[in-house]
Amino acid sequence: MAFRQVEYAVKERFPDMPEGFTMREALSRVRSLEPGLSWDQIEKSLEAYEEYRYGGALHPSGEHPELAELLRSLRRRW
Repeated sequence: MAFRQVEYAVKERFPDMPEGFTMREALSRVRSLEPGLSWDQIEKSLEAYEEYRYGGALHPSGEHPELAELLRSLRRRW
């Protein structure tokens, strides 16, 4: 899933993130640095992922271009 890649990229980009950080904590930090991303869509994708991961919903399917953009942003060097 794309959020595993996002989690890895966050750890690489922000090595000072505390152990066991939540995806919401990570995205809050990234959001402050990248206001131009499609945050509404990223939030929707996160909600679908959380419903799958913690609520027993079906695995979210389809493309998530906003997550691809988020990953590119995280991997970019500042």
